[in-house]
Amino acid sequence: MAAEADAVAFKVTFKRDVHEFELPLSTTVAALKVLLQEKTGILPDMQKLSFKGKLNDEKTLEESKIKKGSKILLIGSTKADVLNAGVVAETAATLQGDKMDAMTKEKIQTEPMHKKVIANGVPDDAEPVQAFPAPLPAGAIKGILNKYKKKVRVNFDAMGARVMISSSDNSHSISMGSITAVNSEALDDHPGYSILWFELTDKESSATGEYFLYFVPNHYVNAIKQTITSVYAQLQMMEAAKPKK
Repeated sequence: MAAEADAVAFKVTFKRDVHEFELPLSTTVAALKVLLQEKTGILPDMQKLSFKGKLNDEKTLEESKIKKGSKILLIGSTKADVLNAGVVAETAATLQGDKMDAMTKEKIQTEPMHKKVIANGVPDDAEPVQAFPAPLPAGAIKGILNKYKKKVRVNFDAMGARVMISSSDNSHSISMGSITAVNSEALDDHPGYSILWFELTDKESSATGEYFLYFVPNHYVNAIKQTITSVYAQLQMMEAAKPKK
């Protein structure tokens, strides 16, 4: 361990856990991720660290402006989380409830508005189906349809806490802080793909309070849920920690 004057004490928060470190300023972000794996079980390449923006693996703590008392945000999923595609991570009670249970009793894909979109079939640029759950890609997921039957690319920006949705003529984003639940249903006639929808707060809701995406590859569904629910929980904790006026 480097001399005390050469070290910095800081914290890394992950969901409800706070991990304290005192490391040399010359420690790289990549090395910190290895230490975090020991504490959280999250593989380094599945970790995203944020402190005034996304941290670069190659930079040192000093170059990343980490100082005494700094708080770094960790977003990621354990290997068990990703492989367990049938389980949604525990989050704030607002993310789960009777509404989700009621919606899953009858298949939503049988409703006329959804059948019209699904009838278009799998988009020609949709990502190939994978046999096992996978972490989210670094870029956007392509070959997805919106409710207007338009092809869109969807990027889940955990660091910015936003879902970025882009078509050939339009781009917009949804704050993950406004997504109170993430639901999905595997498509019966298109193995390997799902319909996925967000339940939104009044602030950014559509007329029905939901936003639908079609032909989302099944192997990404659990990672999407894990990412959004994890970010939502972190945002709720940060909001609760703010000094009350």
